[in-house]
Amino acid sequence: MALSTPHARPWSPARVPYRLLLIGLAVVVGLGGTYVAVAGNPFGRNQQAVTFDTALISQGRLQLSVAATGPVTNPVSVPLSFNSSGKLSEVDVGVGQRVTAGQTLARLDSTDLQAAVDQAQATLNQQQANLAKVAAGATPEQAALAQAQISAAQTTFDGAQKSLQAAQGTSSTTVAAAQADIGASQVSLGSGQNTLQGTQDQADAALQADQTALANAQQAYQDQLHTFQANWGQVQAGLDQQNVAVQNAQKALDDAKAGLAAAQKTADQATQADTVSIQSAQQTLSNAQAALSAAQQQVTTSEAADQVAIQNAQHNLSNAQAAANNASDVAAASNTVAAKQVDQTKSGPNSTSASVSTSQAQQDLTAAQNNQTLANAQANITTAQNALNTARAALRSDQAKNQGSLVTAQANITSGQNALNTAQAQQQSNLAKNQQSLVTAQQQVTSAEDALESAQAAQATAQAQNQQGLESARAGVNQALNSVLSAQDNLNNDQTKQQASVQSAQNAIDQAQSAADKSLTSLQNTVAQQAGTLQSAQNTAAQNQAAVQTQLASASQTLAPPTQADLDTASAQVANAQVALQTAQNNLEAAVLTAPADGTIASLNGAVGQFIGGGATSSSSSTSSSSSSSSSSSSTGNAFITLSDLSTPQVSASVSEADIGKVQLGQKVTFTLTAYPNRTFTGTVATIVPAGTTTSNVVTYSVLISVDPTDVQLLPSMTATVTIITQQVDDALLVSNAAISNGKVNVLRNGSPVAVPVQTGITDGVNTQVLSGLQVGEQVVTGTSSGASNRSGSASASGNVFGFGPPGGGNNRQGGQQRSAPGGAGGQG
Repeated sequence: MALSTPHARPWSPARVPYRLLLIGLAVVVGLGGTYVAVAGNPFGRNQQAVTFDTALISQGRLQLSVAATGPVTNPVSVPLSFNSSGKLSEVDVGVGQRVTAGQTLARLDSTDLQAAVDQAQATLNQQQANLAKVAAGATPEQAALAQAQISAAQTTFDGAQKSLQAAQGTSSTTVAAAQADIGASQVSLGSGQNTLQGTQDQADAALQADQTALANAQQAYQDQLHTFQANWGQVQAGLDQQNVAVQNAQKALDDAKAGLAAAQKTADQATQADTVSIQSAQQTLSNAQAALSAAQQQVTTSEAADQVAIQNAQHNLSNAQAAANNASDVAAASNTVAAKQVDQTKSGPNSTSASVSTSQAQQDLTAAQNNQTLANAQANITTAQNALNTARAALRSDQAKNQGSLVTAQANITSGQNALNTAQAQQQSNLAKNQQSLVTAQQQVTSAEDALESAQAAQATAQAQNQQGLESARAGVNQALNSVLSAQDNLNNDQTKQQASVQSAQNAIDQAQSAADKSLTSLQNTVAQQAGTLQSAQNTAAQNQAAVQTQLASASQTLAPPTQADLDTASAQVANAQVALQTAQNNLEAAVLTAPADGTIASLNGAVGQFIGGGATSSSSSTSSSSSSSSSSSSTGNAFITLSDLSTPQVSASVSEADIGKVQLGQKVTFTLTAYPNRTFTGTVATIVPAGTTTSNVVTYSVLISVDPTDVQLLPSMTATVTIITQQVDDALLVSNAAISNGKVNVLRNGSPVAVPVQTGITDGVNTQVLSGLQVGEQVVTGTSSGASNRSGSASASGNVFGFGPPGGGNNRQGGQQRSAPGGAGGQG
């Protein structure tokens, strides 16, 4: 690492070059001598003259007030909207325009509203006509029509009764014929059932003989089959033994092959594992070699950095020692100059004790500064020496650490090489073991294959010997089976013949039964049909009789005079129609929005052609705090038009909790507005809202101020700076608060202060009301100041301890400075 480039060090008192210090001391000595010669002895000017600051007793107005701020508000804002929704067809005003009560503001499209009025008028006309109809009663035409309807209904009823009587006669004849058909069908059915019984008895006897022959043939077949199965069992047992021997040989062969495959797999896995172990050992050895190289590189870098740090520390120590030597030389020269300055002051023609003390003090100050400079230089040497020692210790520590790192890296290389050798030896050993296992497994496979071939040959010989015996037994079984089949065929043929005879008899019975069923069904249908016909005739007669009664009742209702309930219902329907007509007319008239009172359009939300909503709205009052005013205005923000009264504005001022107790109703108020910077407005406290508002733990109260008439327009939300006059005294004697002390005032009489007791009243913090003890025009003392008696050669007392400083003089006032109290309004409290 290269040494750092030397750079300029910042200036400090301990590092002033001694040449500059010598020059500075020479200048100080020269200026000091000049000052002494020109200004004389600065410590000899100790005679001071006292002067008085005074103020006049005046007469004027004294006010106490409370300051506040708040917005201008208007007392009432009326939100206006149409009663119902609709499309805006006309807007006759704009924002800021003044309007008068009854003036048209806007109109809605009245097409649908006019149609509703027309419909309501038509409904009313209809209900009125219905009422007149109900009140008039039945006409002669309606009476004749009712009598004709009764006659027609009676004629229809007489015809229905005749039809009923004819249907009853026809029904009796039809039912008797159907009952005769049922008797004949039942006789035919009995004859067919007797024939069927004889045929079934003959068929049962023939079938019994056939079944006995079939049973004997089946028994002989079962005997032959049992014999064959016994022989087959013996043959099968021998075959099973041969099959077991073949299966065991096959299984032994499969196991041997599986063992060979497992041995091969084990050998492959061992070889792969040994290869991985060797590769891992080789990688570990390579990593250890790389770590050794890195450690060697780190040792070289670390020792080089430590050497550079030692060189820098040695350089800094040399610089600190040279600086200490320079500081020592400068201190010696500075002390010598200071000593000569003291000697020069003592032996000078204008030497005084004060000038000698000054020179001696300067010498002591110089010596102290030089000592501090030498101490700082010595401290720098110590710091540099410590840094050098630290750098050398760091070098020794790094060398020890690096040696340990190198030893560890070399040990890792040795360990890695040993691991590689071990893995390679293990690989050779495993190869030999696995080769022997493969040879043994292959021998076992060859032996199992020989055993399988022997078992398969024995199995083929046994199968050939047993095949001949099985063929002979199978021939006996087949002969017995043929006898069974022949007996079964005879039984089937006889069953077919007997079934045909039985079926023929059964068909005759079925036909007779079918004829009887049809006759019965016909009878039932006839009875049901005749019953339906009779019921229909009876229903028709009953309906016609009911129609006669209905016509009689209808005629009675038609011819009867109207009831009071009918008249009341018709009258109520007329009244409802009148109300609906009046509502429709009101909605039509409400399509024109007019101003309810004089005012100014504050907002307008809508344009011609826009569909706007309707509904009731309520006015909002600003007789609360400014926050409530803003909330009320937001609650009416959905109104179509907002009409505000701007003729009587108010100011909503926020007064702090500390001042609200001073505020009362009726107190006078003055305020200013940013919009009118050269105007002052007046008003009166009208309302004090009792509910306070807390913001960031600060409580304020809203005070509503009524504004006196003015010739300019005060708009809502203008910010007002308010002064509430809580107390006022006109023509009061005023004295400055600086003149009052312990109930007394020093009055300047003949150039000297005289303490006068006074009785005071209210105060605004600057001036106080005097109730007794003083008169207008008297001068009172508000303070004192001192100045030199010899102004021609005086120097300001603001000079420093060595007498250096700008020249100045004392107070040249003869009779004291006068300060009069204001004669106008007092300051704000």
